[in-house]
Amino acid sequence: MTTSQSTFPASSSFVRAARLLLVTLVAARLGTGIAAACTTDAECSDGNGCNGIETCVASVCQPGTPLNCQDVNPCSVDSCDPTLGVCRHVALPDGSSCGGTICTGLAVCMGGLCKPGTGLDCNDGIVCTADTCDPVTGCQHTPIPNGGACSDGDPCNGTETCQAGVCTPGTPPTCDDGNACTQDSCVTPAGCQHTPVANGIPCSDGNACNGAETCQAGVCSPGSPLNCNDNNPCTIDGCNPTTACTHVPGVDGTSCSDGRLCNGVEQCLAGICRPGIPAPDGTPCPDQDLCNGTEVCKTGACVAGPPLDCGDGDACTTDGCTGAGVCTHAPFVCDDGNPDTTDACDASAGCKFDAPLPGQLLSLKANPLSAVATKVRLVVRKAPTLMASPVAGGSNDPILGGGSLRIVSAALGFDRTYPLPASHWTYVGSATRPVGFQYNDRHQAAGPFTKVLLRGGGSLIAVARGPGLTLTLPGVPAPVDVVVSLGRTRYCLTFGGQTGFRLNRAFTAKSAPAPAACP
Repeated sequence: MTTSQSTFPASSSFVRAARLLLVTLVAARLGTGIAAACTTDAECSDGNGCNGIETCVASVCQPGTPLNCQDVNPCSVDSCDPTLGVCRHVALPDGSSCGGTICTGLAVCMGGLCKPGTGLDCNDGIVCTADTCDPVTGCQHTPIPNGGACSDGDPCNGTETCQAGVCTPGTPPTCDDGNACTQDSCVTPAGCQHTPVANGIPCSDGNACNGAETCQAGVCSPGSPLNCNDNNPCTIDGCNPTTACTHVPGVDGTSCSDGRLCNGVEQCLAGICRPGIPAPDGTPCPDQDLCNGTEVCKTGACVAGPPLDCGDGDACTTDGCTGAGVCTHAPFVCDDGNPDTTDACDASAGCKFDAPLPGQLLSLKANPLSAVATKVRLVVRKAPTLMASPVAGGSNDPILGGGSLRIVSAALGFDRTYPLPASHWTYVGSATRPVGFQYNDRHQAAGPFTKVLLRGGGSLIAVARGPGLTLTLPGVPAPVDVVVSLGRTRYCLTFGGQTGFRLNRAFTAKSAPAPAACP
């Protein structure tokens, strides 16, 4: 509403009064919902800062947005100053209630802030109740359904369950596994344990016939069944599970023959085998083997006759006899496994292995005035067929079979063999890997040869002296054959060709080639 200046005095008090009236009218119109006409925002103000700032929009006063002085604090009284247009929050007195229940605890105001109270602890420590809180009545303890678990963690006292809100003990487990070979127990928290007992502890099944059972690694192992055979053909052998072996006499008159014709036919009587009447002497009792002679009865025993003689006197055959009484003579194969020897068999001596050798030196010395001065020296060097590598226990091992040395001179009619017994031989080197064989007889206990040395690689030295040689040189002895026998091997040399000779004194031969064969 507008007013004329001539109508109203221009005093300040009048202006203020007019404005107040205008505001009152505007407020009244706004409060009634009738928009007041205006030209400026100032004309719309109602002087109350709490309901917002009024504005003039399209010549109509529009209300402002009221202040929200709610601070969501239950411990303050919220208000608005209309003159200043500001919110005010006045704290309630300490101790004023500000919410909560008996379950969560009653909250009170302290210094303008709501302090929570102490809630109820409704846990009664019983697993068989469901613990809750009612805001009106407080704690509630409702039993859980019967059968609910309430284990105490110990499997050895049974499985506990809830019954009417109470934890009821279970039934302790039966840990007996029915095995006599385990020690049964219950251990918390693992439960039943089955520990094997010591091996060898009896675990009888009550049957004496199947042997004595014993525990082995926690298992009852069967024993050895009883052998109830009493080796008496006149008893019926059996076994009673309680009393063990039984031996019931058989039917009298039952044969219990021992299979021997000459002592008669045995029969059972009261469980005992009684002897029969012996057969007359001379009754044949053949054993179906014709090779051991013809058997006949004599004083109740079968006596063997003279066995069949299948010996053919030939060392080169293996003699035998078939059960039909037929003699056999299988040829014996001689093979020393040495390609440098000629293998053969002598009907009287058996196998022989000949190795012809070249010789370096043969020296024969004689003295018609003194037989003590008689000497023989034999030297062989680098003869590959002699002994490339000696073998302990081979066919040429003189420690097993001994040896000999033979000197033959057809020109002088001389043929003499000198023994080299095994007791004087030793291995050169170790017995397992020898490098040769050596003969020593310093005191000539076995004959005139005092030394013989054979070494791997093909060397041989033999030395003899004294009257035991019985050697004379009335003429040239060439050719001279020398045979050195070691075990079943013969090493043969023939000395002729390059020779030296002194009547009745000396003969020397050198560089003799190997002979074609042994004499």
